[in-house]
Amino acid sequence: MDKIKFDGSNWKVKSTQRSRGRMKINIKLSKDESEGFKNWANLVRPDTISDEDFFKQIFFNGIEFLNQKLQQISQQIINDPEIRKNLEASGINVSALENSLPKP
Repeated sequence: MDKIKFDGSNWKVKSTQRSRGRMKINIKLSKDESEGFKNWANLVRPDTISDEDFFKQIFFNGIEFLNQKLQQISQQIINDPEIRKNLEASGINVSALENSLPKP
């Protein structure tokens, strides 16, 4: 199986606020990226899930993964004594930040 590299720097992404607090997000892929995505989706999407629900799952799982990574980075920063000292020296209450982070 060939690997398709997704290069987000060339993507055209458009976010539009809709009525009743909704949002529409469009992502335009190149022909190769689109073909690669369709092939991948056809392999991994269960027949019991619609395309729309599958795309939503991809989106929300991506957000959850990004959120977990940001929490890990935040925890590493707070646990680094040198960074902690610099933050406190600049007037940031690191203890308050630490208490606001979700517990692993």
